[in-house]
Amino acid sequence: MHVWMAVRWLLPKLSDFYRRHPDVSLSIETVATEIVEPASDSDAYILYLPEPSSDPSCLTLFEEALVPVCAPVFGNSTHPLESVDDLVRYPLLHRSADKTGGVYSLCPQPSAASHPECSLIMGWFAQQAGQHQGEY
Repeated sequence: MHVWMAVRWLLPKLSDFYRRHPDVSLSIETVATEIVEPASDSDAYILYLPEPSSDPSCLTLFEEALVPVCAPVFGNSTHPLESVDDLVRYPLLHRSADKTGGVYSLCPQPSAASHPECSLIMGWFAQQAGQHQGEY
């Protein structure tokens, strides 16, 4: 899971989860890659995908639409942009493959289904996703 996802979306919601389920313990880990090893010791992971997963066990948390923005300096005569093609000289701040957005999905590891808390946790995430459509 990307750091911003943990800090801005997940962590603010966890106090509600722990209040409702004090006997369940979650371990949260952020990663700098979008590749999740099936043999990792996680029970589930959140992926950023170009479109919703076709895996029925994956839950779409929310969709994201990217909107291009530029620093004000690009609007002045010192650094004028004459066309969209001029932007290739500058770094983009998002790694989206198609540059338009994607979907954040929670996907359980195959081994997670045997955990008694798995359906409880997936249900809570489904509730959070439903309550906060369009939040980000």
